[in-house]
Amino acid sequence: MSTINSVSLANQIQVPFLDTRRIYEVRERPSRMYSWTALLTSQILGEIPLNIIGSSIYFLVWYWTVGLPTDRAGYSYFLFGIVFPLYYTTIGQAVAAMAPNVEIAALLFSFLFSFVITLYVIFAFLISGTVWLIITYDSPATVYSSHSDGLGGGSGCIAFHRSRT
Repeated sequence: MSTINSVSLANQIQVPFLDTRRIYEVRERPSRMYSWTALLTSQILGEIPLNIIGSSIYFLVWYWTVGLPTDRAGYSYFLFGIVFPLYYTTIGQAVAAMAPNVEIAALLFSFLFSFVITLYVIFAFLISGTVWLIITYDSPATVYSSHSDGLGGGSGCIAFHRSRT
């Protein structure tokens, strides 16, 4: 559910980002008051508190109503409430920085994010090997999906354990 919601939330973040980028390109870049790095840093840091507040509300409503164990609640909150929202927000803003307008940014982000989820989540269960193990074990999408499956008493990263057998 969180992965489905993350695409629409990232698309909503891209609209103000592109408006701010347009103002930067017209007014701030010619005057050289501040750099592109300062704009990107302020955009990303401005989204962090909103991500944490929104995902905390989502986590508190979702986690215990499903009946998941409370002994892993702290780790699960860190993964679902802080790391994953920062992951999709940063990718959404990176795609918006490359796109010429809002429509293209939304299409590119939806395509790239679905490609990341498909590549690192689905194929991780089908292919085993040392190189693939390194790629999938370091991906936040794989860690997110495998640990969300392992919350009910699973053993952690499924791709890691699958390649050992």
